[in-house]
Order: sequence, then C-alpha cells, then structure tokens
Amino acid sequence: MDPFTISTGVLACISISLKVLVGLKQLKANVGGESIGSASIDVLSADISGLRKVLQSMEDAFQDTNDEQAVRETGHRGAHWRSLRRCLNDGHWVLSDFDEMLFDLSKKVKVLDPSRMKSRLQSAAARFVLLGQQLQAYKDAFRVSLEVIAL
Repeated sequence: MDPFTISTGVLACISISLKVLVGLKQLKANVGGESIGSASIDVLSADISGLRKVLQSMEDAFQDTNDEQAVRETGHRGAHWRSLRRCLNDGHWVLSDFDEMLFDLSKKVKVLDPSRMKSRLQSAAARFVLLGQQLQAYKDAFRVSLEVIAL
C-alpha cells in the first residue's frame, strides 16, 4: 500500500461526498424549504461537510508526506494504514449507497409529485439517522487517523 492508493481513496470519498451534498440540496429544494425532513437534511449536510473537511485535511497531510517506507511497514504502522484504507473503502460505499437513496427519493412523477416526495422523505427518516451516525463514526475515525499521521 502506498500513499498514492490512500490519496486516491481520500479523493474518491471527497468526490462522492460533494455529489451527496448536491443531491441533498436538490432534495431540500424539491420538497420545500420548511418541510418535515428539511431539518434532517440540514443535519446530514453539516455532517457530510464536516467529513469533507477532515478528508481534505488528510489529503493535505498526504501531500506533505512522501515517506513510502512508512506506509509499507508492518506492525502497528502497517496495521494503521490497512485500517485506514478499509475505512476509506467503507466510507465510500456508505456515501455511494446514500447517493443512490437520494436518487430514489428525488424521482419525479407527474401526479402529486411534491406530496409523494415528502412521503418518501418521511419514510427515509430512519435511514437518515443511521447514515448520520455512520458519517459521524467515519469522521471520528478519520480525525484520529489524521492525528496519528501528524505524529
């Protein structure tokens, strides 16, 4: 595993998180500004923005580090890099899954479109809570990893 591989994973997560943020903004605009689900959309947007900031900090840290030997080490350092890579893959998968859910929630129909969209948003509220918890866990894991990288 080399820094390039991890940097690629970080950039992929940043990219999909931006796509999800745009999807959340569009969903909020489609259901109306003060609807039932708009508060949860705002919370998720803030969580994803926080995650993007941590990921961007990681990317900046990797640009400052060119120590390929440190990434290829075994033991605790090697385990840290492997865990970070798995966490990045899992985070990307969760964000991709959420992007697909946003696509399903934003489907347009000809009859009663705003009402149907609000209904779909209400039915997805539990998934929004779960996603928020997962994003917080990833953000915390990445923040700890960033601190370890700094050491």
